[in-house]
Amino acid sequence: MKRIVSTICGCLMTVLTYAQFLGGGAGSESDPYRIYNIEHWNQFALEYNDPQSIYGDFSGIHLRLMNDIDTITTRLVGYLGFVSDMHSYKRFNGYLHGGGHTLTLSMSYESSRSFLMCIGETGVIDSIDFRGKIKTQGMVWIVGNNYGHISHCSMDFDCNSYLPEDEYGGMFGDNYGIVEYVTNYTQTRMGFYFFGIGYYNGEGGIVSHCINYADLNPKEETARSAGILDQNYGGIVEFCMNVGNMNNAQYEISGILVDNSDMLNIYYDSVNMHWVYDTIVAVVRNCINLGNIQCIETNNSVKGLTIGQTSGGMIINCLNVGNANGHITGNVLLENDTLPIGMFGCVSDVMEYSYIVENCFNVGNTSGAFINYIDNYFEENNLHNNYYDKQMNRGISNDTIGAVEGRLTSQLTGDTPELRAMLGDGWSYAEGRYPIPLGFENDSIALRAATPIFLHAESDDNFEHIDSVASHFTVSTTNGTSWSTVTQHIEISGENATLRYVGAETLKTRYENLYEKRIRLNVVNVPVVAETYDFQDIDIFPNPTNDILNITSSEQISEIEIVNVMGQVVYRKKVNGNKAVCDVNGLTAGVYFVRLRSLSLSNGANVIQKKFIKE
Repeated sequence: MKRIVSTICGCLMTVLTYAQFLGGGAGSESDPYRIYNIEHWNQFALEYNDPQSIYGDFSGIHLRLMNDIDTITTRLVGYLGFVSDMHSYKRFNGYLHGGGHTLTLSMSYESSRSFLMCIGETGVIDSIDFRGKIKTQGMVWIVGNNYGHISHCSMDFDCNSYLPEDEYGGMFGDNYGIVEYVTNYTQTRMGFYFFGIGYYNGEGGIVSHCINYADLNPKEETARSAGILDQNYGGIVEFCMNVGNMNNAQYEISGILVDNSDMLNIYYDSVNMHWVYDTIVAVVRNCINLGNIQCIETNNSVKGLTIGQTSGGMIINCLNVGNANGHITGNVLLENDTLPIGMFGCVSDVMEYSYIVENCFNVGNTSGAFINYIDNYFEENNLHNNYYDKQMNRGISNDTIGAVEGRLTSQLTGDTPELRAMLGDGWSYAEGRYPIPLGFENDSIALRAATPIFLHAESDDNFEHIDSVASHFTVSTTNGTSWSTVTQHIEISGENATLRYVGAETLKTRYENLYEKRIRLNVVNVPVVAETYDFQDIDIFPNPTNDILNITSSEQISEIEIVNVMGQVVYRKKVNGNKAVCDVNGLTAGVYFVRLRSLSLSNGANVIQKKFIKE
């Protein structure tokens, strides 16, 4: 009888315990516990955060934010199960749904320096905007260790105070689960370490569709920083983008991640009675770096604009648009004691892992080798179909057929069979822009970053590059792009860029307040050209066209020229009238310009230029 009474009392206590939560709900997926205010939060974090409670590690329990919560000083799972050796603590295995609301954090210093020490394999947090202020020796990352699922979260912390020995690690410290659709907006002047999304992605970990918008501008040297991660050891990093710029780094620095390495998994096969050595391949794919890097280094470290270094692993379908300035001295392995910054800082198989770098693409001004490598040597068989825009770079070197090759801008833009054969199926192609890794083809910032300018080029061997501009050129205006100049050495009208003065100029295009693309040009000569007369009532049709291009004008036309984006004349026709028909069937698909000349005025030949597309 006593046992029955005890059982009944226990059940009543359980029901009462559930019923005591003030926010309402039953904790199920369809009826989650609802958190409206800080009191409701603290009720879980303080009153129910007990190993003996019905909540335990929150397994199977759903919590949902109903409002923004300000200001949280207590961890949902803090010292719950945290033992003295500091290595074992309770994992959060519940579901914390943010509903797009904000959690403002103000965490004091503890050894884990995280909001959640650990998310277990069944734990989920989603749709939360994390805010707050990073304090000295305070919170470094939101989740210490993740074995579960983090998705659709953002971070925007106040890091305005200069904290020279602090660090910012982003969403997680170590990840062995899934982290996806996480965005970092935290602008910082902090020093020491900075990683936009997380620190370490380990075996089986996936970091996907994450974006860093934050700039790193410390007053003093930063030891190590990357837009997405520090290390990827045996994990997968995919569809990630860094937009933030990084300055004044002292050691390793990279747009996406610093270190990409395979993981060696060693275990004993008790059935066959021998040790097994398996290599877990680290993969980086379909990632973009748009951030600029500025650094001067006096140590023996290596820097890469996209990947700092790789020991084994695969790097495929990655795009760099960012610019890099600076150099490294003191590295005895390199000639002339100088290592310019390339797209990838170092490719090394020093651990005897086999690395692969393929179908990668650089259009930023990196002023050095596409890939910097130990002893100025790399295995050509490990590099496949990597390309860079040689008109946008000051001097990328080490061209090797089939491994790393330079091309003209016109050869790297548009949607042509040749370009698709070069980079493969992992890219999105379209007229008027560079290819974009699949996954970003509808991203407004990626589209703006992929918008090119077309400097003059006569051939593969006779072309102008950003340090030697002497001819008028064109700019792409696809994706709603408009260009501006800084010093007015170049005048831009629509798609036409006209040189006015010798000297340095910077072309700029912005997307809202999130991204600005800058292309710095050195004008070395200004051509003398005839005046341009604005013809009246010009009509060019059909546009686009497959074969015939009709031209009508209210003015007398004396000559028609059709030029490609490199400035090469591909068609010329004498005309004496107001109408003309041009057969363009023999032209390859792409963007062209029609130049119309008139002798109707007494001051000589006058020219107007119109764009059309050959399909």
